[in-house]
Amino acid sequence: MVDVSAEVQRLSKRLSKMQKEYDGFIAQLSSPNFVEKAPEDVVRGVREKAAEAEEKITLTKNRLEFLKSNVLVSK
Repeated sequence: MVDVSAEVQRLSKRLSKMQKEYDGFIAQLSSPNFVEKAPEDVVRGVREKAAEAEEKITLTKNRLEFLKSNVLVSK
């Protein structure tokens, strides 16, 4: 059996870390110096990592919403 409140806490903490990582990627990509001076493959890699992070954030948010809605229904 899964402790839903513990899972919500774990996912919330994980979401916070992922959001910080994503914000770092976006900050890099927003910097004209980085985009203009870094090699194309490095910039592309950061864009791919940002896209992956965004996708993981969305999935984690969806899972959190699902868990929270089930907790409210079951109480």
